[in-house]
Amino acid sequence: MKNNTKPASRRNFIRTASLASAGLLGTHAIQAQALPSKAKDYNAIWIPYQKVFDEALKEAPAAYWCPDGVHPSIAGGFLMANAWVKGFELAFKK
Repeated sequence: MKNNTKPASRRNFIRTASLASAGLLGTHAIQAQALPSKAKDYNAIWIPYQKVFDEALKEAPAAYWCPDGVHPSIAGGFLMANAWVKGFELAFKK
């Protein structure tokens, strides 16, 4: 069965994990500088998850947001979801 549904937007949402698996993620410094501009090159929305978590650390310790240092807790997932929604809203604002 062929799926004839069209995507809601031509913009892409780029996550760090996707770029890492594509071999586009290097050191943190490269990520901080290169990935937002790479997203712009592809007319994608950059979702600054690191910035979201950095801001969240002002409210609670890292273990609250990301207990094992890699995977977000439910609260961390909520932060990520809110950031994604903001990015989605930007994509459809025009």
